[in-house]
Amino acid sequence: MPDNPPAPESRSAGDDAAPGVPTDPTALLIDFGGVLTSGVFASFSAACVAEGLEPDRFLQAIRGTPEAGGLFTAVERGELADDEFERAFAPMLGPDVRPEGLLRRLTAALRPDEPMLAAVRDLRAAGVTTLLLSNSFGMHAYDDYDLPGLFDHVVLSGDVGVRKPSGAIYRLALERAAVTADRAVFVDDLEQNVVAAGRAGIHGVLHVEAATTIPALEAAFGVPLGAG
Repeated sequence: MPDNPPAPESRSAGDDAAPGVPTDPTALLIDFGGVLTSGVFASFSAACVAEGLEPDRFLQAIRGTPEAGGLFTAVERGELADDEFERAFAPMLGPDVRPEGLLRRLTAALRPDEPMLAAVRDLRAAGVTTLLLSNSFGMHAYDDYDLPGLFDHVVLSGDVGVRKPSGAIYRLALERAAVTADRAVFVDDLEQNVVAAGRAGIHGVLHVEAATTIPALEAAFGVPLGAG
Protein backbone atom coordinates (compact mmCIF):
# COMPACT_ATOMS: atom_id res chain seq x y z
CA MET A 1 0.00 0.00 0.00
CA PRO A 2 1.13 3.56 -0.51
CA ASP A 3 3.05 5.93 1.70
CA ASN A 4 3.15 9.61 0.87
CA PRO A 5 1.75 9.89 -2.66
CA PRO A 6 4.50 10.44 -5.21
CA ALA A 7 4.94 13.40 -7.50
CA PRO A 8 2.64 13.18 -10.51
CA GLU A 9 5.36 11.60 -12.67
CA SER A 10 8.18 9.41 -11.39
CA ARG A 11 11.57 9.09 -13.02
CA SER A 12 13.31 5.80 -13.56
CA ALA A 13 14.69 4.32 -10.38
CA GLY A 14 18.12 3.92 -11.99
CA ASP A 15 20.83 5.58 -9.94
CA ASP A 16 24.62 5.39 -10.10
CA ALA A 17 24.70 4.81 -6.35
CA ALA A 18 22.05 2.09 -6.38
CA PRO A 19 23.21 -1.46 -5.61
CA GLY A 20 23.61 -3.69 -8.65
CA VAL A 21 21.80 -6.98 -9.15
CA PRO A 22 23.05 -9.47 -6.52
CA THR A 23 25.14 -12.32 -7.89
CA ASP A 24 23.30 -14.90 -5.78
CA PRO A 25 20.10 -13.43 -4.28
CA THR A 26 18.13 -15.58 -1.87
CA ALA A 27 15.27 -13.31 -0.77
CA LEU A 28 12.52 -11.31 -2.43
CA LEU A 29 11.04 -8.36 -0.54
CA ILE A 30 7.95 -7.12 -2.34
CA ASP A 31 5.24 -4.48 -1.97
CA PHE A 32 1.52 -5.23 -2.06
CA GLY A 33 -0.73 -2.47 -3.42
CA GLY A 34 0.18 -1.49 -6.96
CA VAL A 35 2.55 -4.46 -7.36
CA LEU A 36 0.55 -7.56 -6.47
CA THR A 37 -2.66 -5.66 -7.17
CA SER A 38 -3.91 -3.06 -9.59
CA GLY A 39 -2.98 0.56 -8.95
CA VAL A 40 -3.69 1.98 -5.51
CA PHE A 41 -4.14 5.55 -6.65
CA ALA A 42 -6.52 4.43 -9.39
CA SER A 43 -8.60 2.80 -6.65
CA PHE A 44 -8.58 6.01 -4.64
CA SER A 45 -9.74 7.91 -7.73
CA ALA A 46 -12.54 5.43 -8.41
CA ALA A 47 -13.74 5.77 -4.82
CA CYS A 48 -13.77 9.54 -5.07
CA VAL A 49 -15.84 9.41 -8.27
CA ALA A 50 -18.28 7.03 -6.56
CA GLU A 51 -18.62 9.59 -3.76
CA GLY A 52 -19.45 12.32 -6.27
CA LEU A 53 -16.04 13.95 -5.86
CA GLU A 54 -13.35 14.91 -8.33
CA PRO A 55 -11.15 11.90 -9.16
CA ASP A 56 -8.06 13.50 -7.60
CA ARG A 57 -9.81 14.67 -4.44
CA PHE A 58 -7.95 12.17 -2.25
CA LEU A 59 -4.55 13.37 -3.48
CA GLN A 60 -5.63 16.99 -3.16
CA ALA A 61 -6.52 16.38 0.48
CA ILE A 62 -3.31 14.51 1.30
CA ARG A 63 -1.07 17.03 -0.43
CA GLY A 64 -3.08 20.10 0.49
CA THR A 65 -3.03 20.08 4.28
CA PRO A 66 -0.45 18.91 6.82
CA GLU A 67 -3.27 17.60 9.00
CA ALA A 68 -4.53 15.25 6.28
CA GLY A 69 -1.02 14.06 5.53
CA GLY A 70 -0.46 13.46 9.22
CA LEU A 71 -3.57 11.32 9.47
CA PHE A 72 -2.43 9.28 6.48
CA THR A 73 0.98 8.71 8.05
CA ALA A 74 -0.52 7.83 11.43
CA VAL A 75 -2.91 5.20 10.10
CA GLU A 76 -0.13 3.59 8.04
CA ARG A 77 2.07 3.38 11.14
CA GLY A 78 -0.73 1.89 13.21
CA GLU A 79 -0.80 4.93 15.47
CA LEU A 80 -4.41 5.63 14.56
CA ALA A 81 -7.23 3.08 14.47
CA ASP A 82 -9.07 2.70 11.17
CA ASP A 83 -12.31 4.16 12.51
CA GLU A 84 -10.47 7.12 14.05
CA PHE A 85 -8.84 7.84 10.71
CA GLU A 86 -12.17 7.58 8.90
CA ARG A 87 -13.93 9.99 11.25
CA ALA A 88 -11.15 12.56 10.97
CA PHE A 89 -10.42 12.18 7.26
CA ALA A 90 -13.90 11.89 5.73
CA PRO A 91 -14.77 15.60 6.26
CA MET A 92 -11.50 16.53 4.53
CA LEU A 93 -12.71 14.76 1.40
CA GLY A 94 -16.14 16.36 1.47
CA PRO A 95 -18.99 17.24 3.83
CA ASP A 96 -21.21 14.42 2.58
CA VAL A 97 -18.61 11.64 2.73
CA ARG A 98 -19.69 8.94 5.17
CA PRO A 99 -16.86 7.97 7.57
CA GLU A 100 -17.99 4.40 8.22
CA GLY A 101 -16.23 2.02 5.85
CA LEU A 102 -14.22 4.75 4.12
CA LEU A 103 -10.99 2.75 4.05
CA ARG A 104 -12.77 -0.21 2.47
CA ARG A 105 -14.33 2.04 -0.16
CA LEU A 106 -10.99 3.66 -0.97
CA THR A 107 -9.40 0.28 -1.70
CA ALA A 108 -12.48 -1.47 -3.12
CA ALA A 109 -11.29 -1.23 -6.74
CA LEU A 110 -8.02 -3.08 -6.09
CA ARG A 111 -7.77 -6.27 -8.13
CA PRO A 112 -5.15 -9.02 -7.90
CA ASP A 113 -2.34 -8.99 -10.44
CA GLU A 114 -2.35 -12.72 -11.13
CA PRO A 115 0.95 -12.89 -13.09
CA MET A 116 2.77 -11.14 -10.23
CA LEU A 117 1.17 -13.39 -7.63
CA ALA A 118 2.14 -16.43 -9.67
CA ALA A 119 5.73 -15.16 -9.91
CA VAL A 120 5.94 -14.88 -6.10
CA ARG A 121 4.57 -18.42 -5.72
CA ASP A 122 7.05 -19.76 -8.26
CA LEU A 123 10.00 -18.05 -6.59
CA ARG A 124 9.00 -19.39 -3.19
CA ALA A 125 8.59 -22.87 -4.62
CA ALA A 126 12.14 -22.54 -6.02
CA GLY A 127 13.48 -21.91 -2.52
CA VAL A 128 13.59 -18.11 -2.54
CA THR A 129 12.62 -16.53 0.79
CA THR A 130 9.61 -14.30 0.13
CA LEU A 131 8.65 -11.38 2.35
CA LEU A 132 5.75 -8.97 1.97
CA LEU A 133 6.85 -5.42 2.85
CA SER A 134 3.79 -3.21 2.74
CA ASN A 135 2.58 0.11 4.10
CA SER A 136 -0.82 -0.93 5.40
CA PHE A 137 -3.84 1.28 4.74
CA GLY A 138 -6.52 -0.75 6.44
CA MET A 139 -5.76 -4.40 7.16
CA HIS A 140 -8.89 -5.51 5.30
CA ALA A 141 -7.08 -5.03 1.98
CA TYR A 142 -5.14 -8.26 2.54
CA ASP A 143 -8.15 -10.40 3.47
CA ASP A 144 -8.71 -12.01 0.07
CA TYR A 145 -5.07 -12.99 -0.42
CA ASP A 146 -3.39 -16.17 0.77
CA LEU A 147 -0.48 -14.46 2.51
CA PRO A 148 0.74 -17.64 4.28
CA GLY A 149 0.76 -19.42 0.93
CA LEU A 150 2.71 -16.63 -0.74
CA PHE A 151 5.15 -15.47 1.90
CA ASP A 152 7.57 -16.80 4.44
CA HIS A 153 7.34 -13.49 6.32
CA VAL A 154 4.97 -10.52 6.38
CA VAL A 155 6.00 -7.03 7.51
CA LEU A 156 3.13 -4.53 7.58
CA SER A 157 3.75 -0.95 8.64
CA GLY A 158 0.68 -0.87 10.85
CA ASP A 159 1.98 -3.86 12.81
CA VAL A 160 5.58 -2.70 13.25
CA GLY A 161 5.01 1.06 13.72
CA VAL A 162 7.31 2.21 10.91
CA ARG A 163 6.68 2.61 7.19
CA LYS A 164 8.52 2.89 3.91
CA PRO A 165 10.63 4.78 3.01
CA SER A 166 12.15 4.75 6.52
CA GLY A 167 15.39 2.80 6.58
CA ALA A 168 14.25 1.07 9.78
CA ILE A 169 11.60 -0.98 8.00
CA TYR A 170 14.09 -2.28 5.44
CA ARG A 171 16.46 -3.31 8.20
CA LEU A 172 13.60 -5.05 9.98
CA ALA A 173 12.62 -6.86 6.79
CA LEU A 174 16.18 -8.10 6.27
CA GLU A 175 16.27 -9.30 9.87
CA ARG A 176 12.97 -11.15 9.51
CA ALA A 177 14.14 -12.77 6.27
CA ALA A 178 17.50 -13.63 7.86
CA VAL A 179 19.33 -12.25 4.84
CA THR A 180 21.95 -9.59 4.22
CA ALA A 181 21.13 -6.64 2.01
CA ASP A 182 23.39 -7.85 -0.78
CA ARG A 183 21.39 -11.09 -1.09
CA ALA A 184 17.97 -9.44 -1.38
CA VAL A 185 15.87 -7.95 -4.18
CA PHE A 186 13.11 -5.43 -3.45
CA VAL A 187 10.13 -4.59 -5.69
CA ASP A 188 7.92 -1.53 -5.27
CA ASP A 189 5.87 0.74 -7.52
CA LEU A 190 7.03 3.96 -5.84
CA GLU A 191 10.44 5.27 -6.75
CA GLN A 192 11.04 6.83 -3.34
CA ASN A 193 10.73 3.39 -1.75
CA VAL A 194 13.10 1.78 -4.26
CA VAL A 195 15.64 4.56 -3.70
CA ALA A 196 15.36 4.08 0.07
CA ALA A 197 15.96 0.36 -0.33
CA GLY A 198 19.07 1.20 -2.32
CA ARG A 199 20.33 3.33 0.55
CA ALA A 200 19.92 0.24 2.73
CA GLY A 201 22.07 -1.70 0.28
CA ILE A 202 19.19 -3.61 -1.34
CA HIS A 203 18.87 -3.93 -5.11
CA GLY A 204 15.51 -2.50 -6.15
CA VAL A 205 13.18 -3.07 -9.07
CA LEU A 206 10.75 -0.25 -9.85
CA HIS A 207 7.50 -1.97 -10.79
CA VAL A 208 5.45 -0.60 -13.64
CA GLU A 209 3.81 -3.76 -14.95
CA ALA A 210 4.23 -7.51 -14.71
CA ALA A 211 5.55 -7.66 -18.28
CA THR A 212 8.73 -5.85 -17.22
CA THR A 213 9.06 -6.85 -13.56
CA ILE A 214 8.81 -10.60 -14.12
CA PRO A 215 11.72 -10.73 -16.58
CA ALA A 216 13.76 -8.65 -14.12
CA LEU A 217 13.03 -11.21 -11.39
CA GLU A 218 13.87 -14.10 -13.71
CA ALA A 219 17.19 -12.48 -14.48
CA ALA A 220 17.95 -11.72 -10.83
CA PHE A 221 17.07 -15.13 -9.38
CA GLY A 222 17.75 -17.36 -12.37
CA VAL A 223 14.31 -18.92 -11.99
CA PRO A 224 11.99 -19.33 -14.98
CA LEU A 225 8.63 -17.79 -14.15
CA GLY A 226 5.73 -19.15 -16.14
CA ALA A 227 3.81 -15.86 -16.21
CA GLY A 228 6.77 -14.11 -17.80
